[in-house]
Amino acid sequence: NPSLWFNMGNQYYNYNPGLANDNNIDNYKILTSSAVRSGAGLATLFWTTNSLWLAQFTGNSQSVFSYTNLSNSISLMSQNSAIEANGIYYWIGEDRFHMYSGAVQPLPNQQNCIWFYDNLNFTYRSKVFAFKNPRFNEIWWVFPKGSSTECNHAIVYNYVENSWYDTPWERTAGYY
Repeated sequence: NPSLWFNMGNQYYNYNPGLANDNNIDNYKILTSSAVRSGAGLATLFWTTNSLWLAQFTGNSQSVFSYTNLSNSISLMSQNSAIEANGIYYWIGEDRFHMYSGAVQPLPNQQNCIWFYDNLNFTYRSKVFAFKNPRFNEIWWVFPKGSSTECNHAIVYNYVENSWYDTPWERTAGYY
């Protein structure tokens, strides 16, 4: 459970005494984490400003968690821009879309990727957030478009049809 972890600098600790160990998993800021299914049991993904790490529970008294760097060439648009759907993790990086389903891969977007990056207000990129709409097999990323300082547009990925679209977002509050 990622909510059991807390950060002091870049050292991550587990609240559960007896199962805690510390490790400086990266020299960059950790932006967010998410529990992930693992054959070994408890595991957590950690996104830093430039990499993705997997922490897996080992139960070993010397190293209760093992850490694997999954990629040194990714980024994360904002701490709320990563989301899981059907065991696959999707996120927007600063220059492309990504997914993780056991391996980090680019998420192809030929429909509106260039349009998205040309229209995103990068100054307010920390406001980008993702949510899923399972009824329609969609992942939505809501973002500030153009000169807007608030999220006013969405880019949508349908993970069953493998298709992309976008739409205005006229709500003053979102959900995720």
